[in-house]
Amino acid sequence: MKNELELTVTTRRNIQSVSARELYEKLKIKTKFADWFPRMCEYGFIENEDYKAVSQKKVTAQGNTSEYTDYAISVDMAKQICMLQRNAMGMQYRRYLLDIEKRWKEKQTVEYKQARQKSIEVRKTFTDTLKAHGYEKQYEYINTTKAMKKPLGITARKPDMTESEIKKITAAEYLAEAMLADEVGYHEVNPVCIDASVAVESALSRRKLLSA
Repeated sequence: MKNELELTVTTRRNIQSVSARELYEKLKIKTKFADWFPRMCEYGFIENEDYKAVSQKKVTAQGNTSEYTDYAISVDMAKQICMLQRNAMGMQYRRYLLDIEKRWKEKQTVEYKQARQKSIEVRKTFTDTLKAHGYEKQYEYINTTKAMKKPLGITARKPDMTESEIKKITAAEYLAEAMLADEVGYHEVNPVCIDASVAVESALSRRKLLSA
């Protein structure tokens, strides 16, 4: 399910940024953007460091193309702008951006990269196993992955998963591959894969309980 708070985040030269206009709309600012954004910039933000003008195009109701200026603002600037709004919506988006920043930093660690590489390797052999059991269409693989993520409490796509989430889905796919014996028919594949996820989540829950 899509996060209602979701902002489009772009990454260039290891810097994450969001659209100033999109943030403006999400925050439901009543002041005109042309007045609001320059006022936000007065809080010490530096052009071409914290934000950069970006020329965009849009199609009008008459079918013509017009240009307008947007701004790519750093996630750090976006967090501060959210705090400056001094309202519940601003705080919601600040927490959302903090989570984006946390996930991004985690992705730079050696441990995350190792988990991601292991996930790719396991996914390849798991996909081969599904194919051997009659999977042919892309939607079949997608539906099985969605079904496996649910018992694990995972909602993010793989590129957006945390290190722990990647490890969980990798363990579930590895176990499912082992459980998919030759005699398992096409219609039994999905239930078996879900059982693998349930088993992984149960094992992790028991481990947490024992270490508490």
